[in-house]
Amino acid sequence: MLVKFNLISNTSLDSKLITKIEEVSRYISLIKKGFTFAIIPARGSSKTIKNKNIKKLNGQPLITYSINHALSSNHINEVYVTSDSEDILKIGEEFGAKSIKRPDELSGDVIMPDPAILHALLKIADNENILPECTVMLQPTSPLRNVKLIDASILKVLSGNYKSSISATKSHYFIWEKDSNNNWIPPYEFNKRPRRQDFDQVKETGSFYAFKTIDFLKTGDRLIKPVDLQITSEEESYEIDTPLDWVIMEQLIKKND
Repeated sequence: MLVKFNLISNTSLDSKLITKIEEVSRYISLIKKGFTFAIIPARGSSKTIKNKNIKKLNGQPLITYSINHALSSNHINEVYVTSDSEDILKIGEEFGAKSIKRPDELSGDVIMPDPAILHALLKIADNENILPECTVMLQPTSPLRNVKLIDASILKVLSGNYKSSISATKSHYFIWEKDSNNNWIPPYEFNKRPRRQDFDQVKETGSFYAFKTIDFLKTGDRLIKPVDLQITSEEESYEIDTPLDWVIMEQLIKKND
């Protein structure tokens, strides 16, 4: 099996989808060189903010920010929204995106976006007989983006030098973790604590991912080595997961208007 089905937790996939995944080679001829498609995964349910993806953020549905970013790109040829919600798909179409109905088994809280992206690409291949050389995934919970950085990620992937290019931001947090003996350890040697401004690291933001489509079909994973990082501003790294995040994002968007 070529795809990491452990990402799907305890759910099951349609047998037809599994068969197609095993036959990745048949999709190579469908790849359109130089083409890029954006896919925006948006579930209908949300535990912390009801109808989050279509709730109005400063006057427009949250998901439309990502759609507009994709449509504003100089290198994205088509924009798709994949969702289990007819309301989300309808709004997506109103704002210029194509719709892909996501099956219920790929719409639970514990499921990673990768299987939904995989399903969307296979649907596009079946319905339109084409696949892009590069696929971009945009998280609807990240409404602040610099479109130029999305385009830069696409060009890095299309260049052939990288198979993935993702958004990240500089971080100066000292993140502790447990070692194999269950002891807490810092990201630096004891008694050698660096100054915060000298602590050079970045964190993945989750805002956007660009990747080689055929390699994604082979692995089922957005992160494919070698990976390029596009460094965004701290403001662009914020995402909406809680009601407090929503309030903060409203102010950030007003500030950037």
